[in-house]
Amino acid sequence: AGDTSDAAGDTESLLSSRSGGGGGGGDGSRLLRRAAALNLACEIITPFATSPGVLHLGGQHLHFIAADEDPEAALWLAREGFAASRDRADTRERQKRKPTFGNWGWAVKPHPAQRWPLRDLVQAVQRFYMLQWIAVELLFVDGRRLLMSLHTKEQAAQLLGVLRAGRLPTAPVGAAGDDGSPAKLMRLTRLPGARRSLTAAWVNREISNFDYLMALNIVAGRNTSDLSQYPIFPWVLSNYTSETLDLGDPANYRDLRYPVGAQHRDKREEMARKYQDMAKMFEFQQREFGDDAGGLMPAFHWGTHYSNAGFVVWYLMRVEPFTSLHVCLSDGKFDKPDRLFRSMQETWYGVTHNAGDVKELVPELFYLPEIFRNAGGVDFGTRQNGKPIGDVRLPPWAATPEEFVRIHRQALESEHVSANLHHWIDLIFGHKQRGAAAVDACNVYFHLTYEGAVDLDSLKRDDRGLYETTLKQIAEFGQCPPVLFKAPHPTRTPLHKLDFIWPIASVMRGAATDAETQQKPLRMLVFAPHTVSLRPVLFVKEIAAGERLVTVDAARILGLHSFALLSPDMHPPYRLRLDEMAMRLSLDPGATSAANKSKMGLSLGMASSAASSRDRRVGVPFAPPDASTRRFVTATGTTPRARSLASRLATTAQQAPPSPARRSDSLDVVGDERWASLDSMREEHFDHNADGGGASRSSSTGRGSSPVPFSDKGVPLPPPPPPPPLSVAPPMAP
Repeated sequence: AGDTSDAAGDTESLLSSRSGGGGGGGDGSRLLRRAAALNLACEIITPFATSPGVLHLGGQHLHFIAADEDPEAALWLAREGFAASRDRADTRERQKRKPTFGNWGWAVKPHPAQRWPLRDLVQAVQRFYMLQWIAVELLFVDGRRLLMSLHTKEQAAQLLGVLRAGRLPTAPVGAAGDDGSPAKLMRLTRLPGARRSLTAAWVNREISNFDYLMALNIVAGRNTSDLSQYPIFPWVLSNYTSETLDLGDPANYRDLRYPVGAQHRDKREEMARKYQDMAKMFEFQQREFGDDAGGLMPAFHWGTHYSNAGFVVWYLMRVEPFTSLHVCLSDGKFDKPDRLFRSMQETWYGVTHNAGDVKELVPELFYLPEIFRNAGGVDFGTRQNGKPIGDVRLPPWAATPEEFVRIHRQALESEHVSANLHHWIDLIFGHKQRGAAAVDACNVYFHLTYEGAVDLDSLKRDDRGLYETTLKQIAEFGQCPPVLFKAPHPTRTPLHKLDFIWPIASVMRGAATDAETQQKPLRMLVFAPHTVSLRPVLFVKEIAAGERLVTVDAARILGLHSFALLSPDMHPPYRLRLDEMAMRLSLDPGATSAANKSKMGLSLGMASSAASSRDRRVGVPFAPPDASTRRFVTATGTTPRARSLASRLATTAQQAPPSPARRSDSLDVVGDERWASLDSMREEHFDHNADGGGASRSSSTGRGSSPVPFSDKGVPLPPPPPPPPLSVAPPMAP
């Protein structure tokens, strides 16, 4: 939540100034005269409602003045020609009815008056909302996301223009492409640190299928803050009845060339005949009556849609906030038990045999096993056959929700899906969404689900009532994303045709489902290890675009190393230059002399005074002196075994490190049971060699020292005296 302490004063001044015609010379007048001041009618978009208000950008903050809290704000909106939120009016009507499930009103609570410091703004991007490019999404440094509708495309562009003029860190492409084209936006989009375009990275298998689909949804304006435009994922499997599942058998997968409702040939032929009949009727009405004919409805294959708010809460109703949102959507009660999500097999049968139910999936089915359990023991009711609605019934090949999610994700990353996913992308985001290609693919939906099907601006000006009705239809029925690809989407490079180095300690997604790459290469490349710190390394991050490697060790020393990728035929296929200052600081964290600070300032291109402000611990800039390294490392342990390992590593970090000439530990990662187990096995292996007469690695690195003692309740005993203040190593000069 943002700071709301002094928003009321600025709000009152602003509104009094506006209501008085903009003059007066009070605080509001000075606020409006600011060079970067901007006042716009907006709506904050939350998962099931919108909160109308006034957005004020001026000074060092961005203010939202809620119309639900301030009558003057509501008056200002009415004066500017903006009616009350349609979603808010619907919510108030629902809240008058007595709910049958708890207090679900919190799920549709209006957004309060709030302000956000502009210095915390990381990115601002224009988004697709209600089939128009009228929304802006703001991302802040602490991970908060704010989605707001500015009512018109011009106002959204105006807000982005002011943010850019203020040299704020907005997105390089804040609108739908410089020429208004979402397809151009798609070509310009890059993943953080990527050298290639988003599509080229997927084709070359630099990102997974899951990550690529999420990125497409985001570029197309699909957002978790707006249930009517929730991210869309495809059904990938067709076998939900077998005891075992062979992910290498194409027969176990759906046909991604066609919509989920058109998986069978006889169904496609039936829907094609229906479309032709409707098209002939539409042409006859246009020819006979022209524009005077009322109720003209273009032909379509499917009268429903593959994604809307109802489908999202239907899949996710067993976890909050979707349990409460489901109740809100169903007028204060759960839907009929026989219509609730209860079985994967029955759901698949329904979407492939019922033309009125062609919903695709949501991303959570590929990573969140909790959506299949009724962990809260919610009473969803009893079906007509007397069976209560509890957990989701899974296929026989998955004994637990965790196993289902694991196999389901493997299926999404399988070689068969990788080779055919571009067909589904063409249907949803590409050239088969409209026109003759859509007709041939049996992929035409109700006309109001498409961008530009209705001139909403003219409708808003000429018939306000019909405009509100159309918006409600769009919000609740479903929305097709904008077209991102005007040409056929490229196919993904087969795994067996790639020339790459396969890391030994990794799993290559999809390899087990491809007969050509089921076995790892027989030739093994071994490279010399590099010591990046004399203490255990807790964090490693590659910045591919800048060819940098960022590390943070147990002493919280930040290292910035540089590398250059070479040809895979070279040995090694990279060139690495270590951060020497980080190495020295890891030996003595308190040895940040004035010379080091001066060098830090020069390498960063700033004054030494600014450099000294970085002389603090990574992650905890103002940590008290007693926040010792041992406590920091120990806190990352999640199990007794991990805690024991963390304590040994912390003890090693506090003891005198080995000399630089002596070989130290490789990269150790603490905080995950798997890494802890792997490191323990490593230690047992070296201890075994030591018993047999070999050199013991633990003897040279401090691993053999006694661990920090714990009490009987598992609580660590008081720590030893804290280490001296730690420093942050600067990056190397170019």
